Amino acid sequence: MLDISVTAAKTKYQPANDDAPKPRQFRKSLLERLAEQGKLYPDAMLNAALKVAGDKYYEDWYGAGMSTLIGIDYGRVRTGGGSGGGLPVGRLQTQSRERYRAARDTLPDVYRRPVDMILLDGQDDLAAVGVALTGAKCPKTARAVGLERFKVGLFLLAQHYGLLQAN
Repeated sequence: MLDISVTAAKTKYQPANDDAPKPRQFRKSLLERLAEQGKLYPDAMLNAALKVAGDKYYEDWYGAGMSTLIGIDYGRVRTGGGSGGGLPVGRLQTQSRERYRAARDTLPDVYRRPVDMILLDGQDDLAAVGVALTGAKCPKTARAVGLERFKVGLFLLAQHYGLLQAN
């Protein structure tokens, strides 16, 4: 019979550094990365307002239950398990759906499509957004178009949510 304790002691197995489990890394959303880099708008206050508008649009959509697939989003912080504000879930969803639809109606289709692709569908590639919108062959052109239309859409949302004054 084989003595396992002796065999285990003789091998002294040590996992290589490559075999050690690595901490899970989560990538920030495109909206967060653009806002941190100041690429939504050069002015810091407007840059922040555009980010908040994008976050609010996503929250209204998500809260309305409009997503076809609901899963765990480790990037969003949530506390507690109950509904907020003391309202039943049905009423919360109704209010979120009304806010989402009102915000969506303020966006012309040319700006709504990139906003929805990036914020709601999770598209992370601005060049792919631009290609889907225009069919442009040049990646730089497609990226520029995608970014510009996304920023204008966020600007319109910020006005709708009262984060910016309409001129």
